[in-house]
Amino acid sequence: MDDPPLIKAIVPQELLPADEYEITQDYLRAELKNAVGRLVIKAYLGGMVGYNPGSFDLVPLKTPFTAAGQWSELRIAGKVTDSIGYVFPLATLSERTVLPEEPKWPQVYASAAAYALVFTDTALHLVTRSPTSERRTDVHLSELFPPDMGVLVLGKQQLQAADIGWDALALMLHEHGFVWIPRETRETAETARQHQGKYSIKRLSPVHSDDAFQLLSMVASAHRESSAPARFLAHYQIIEHLSRSVFRFELSELTRDPSVQNDAWKVKTRLETILSQQHKLNVLRSRFLPGLSDHSSLNDLEDACQAFLKEVGEKDRDGRPSWGARLYAVRNIVVHGQVELMTGKGSGSLDRVCDCLARTCLDLLAYYRDP
Repeated sequence: MDDPPLIKAIVPQELLPADEYEITQDYLRAELKNAVGRLVIKAYLGGMVGYNPGSFDLVPLKTPFTAAGQWSELRIAGKVTDSIGYVFPLATLSERTVLPEEPKWPQVYASAAAYALVFTDTALHLVTRSPTSERRTDVHLSELFPPDMGVLVLGKQQLQAADIGWDALALMLHEHGFVWIPRETRETAETARQHQGKYSIKRLSPVHSDDAFQLLSMVASAHRESSAPARFLAHYQIIEHLSRSVFRFELSELTRDPSVQNDAWKVKTRLETILSQQHKLNVLRSRFLPGLSDHSSLNDLEDACQAFLKEVGEKDRDGRPSWGARLYAVRNIVVHGQVELMTGKGSGSLDRVCDCLARTCLDLLAYYRDP
């Protein structure tokens, strides 16, 4: 049979074998000639017996959970359905003992992931090293790829039945720390996470489902930024996007409101109100998130904004400032006070604002609905 792509990627061309590869004791075994001899790649494939590899889709991603036992099951929030797939750390794909015998699906999906890594070119661009120079016979998949790499495996039928697009799924996986978009690693900006085992993936608001790719690009851009001001502005683009949706809806309401018809002054007053960015932010929270019962991300963001404003010496302009007013005040400082921020003033608290804003944006994108 043809050389598996992974073998071609990790073994020098002159050492590639002439003999066939075989699966022995559920693992891939490769007979390599010359200096290497026998190489056993610890990639569990036994669960694939009877299943077509084409029934699965696989995406390599970054995961905050790298231990063999920290594999995760994915379901769609609000639906009583079977899982749509799993996220496996690479260590899981070499250790079948961490997977249950029943139900069998974790073993099946893990084997599909290992099969794709070895026999397709899905993740060849991520291979970081070759073990051949060390004359070793046993190599774990986790030794060949970045240490924080995991694999998202989805059943094609399950994904189709869930009626969720790839861009929307990628966007909502960010909330749990799973990211398949290349980005720089930021030690201080990452939030410590506790592995849960099962995750409910929120759907993207139907109002913005057509914009999933653009929104995903915005989130990706924010994750690639290394400075806090740049991260804030990248995430704030999502706030601006949602604010435009709020404005369009309220403008439509205004044109249908009989109480302001033929009264230019009332129209002017209402327009001034709905054009206010603070108003759009406050209304976004109060009217356009009917399904969001847990406002902790928004509350945390408001607290973070308040702490940042206090640190940079910005006083509240009224006795009880609104959530929107505080967020907008931070935006103004980031936009107009870049030189001062570059001196380090408020840098620590702005990092926290960015972390909270990232969580808030995902909640807003999931729960936004026109009233």
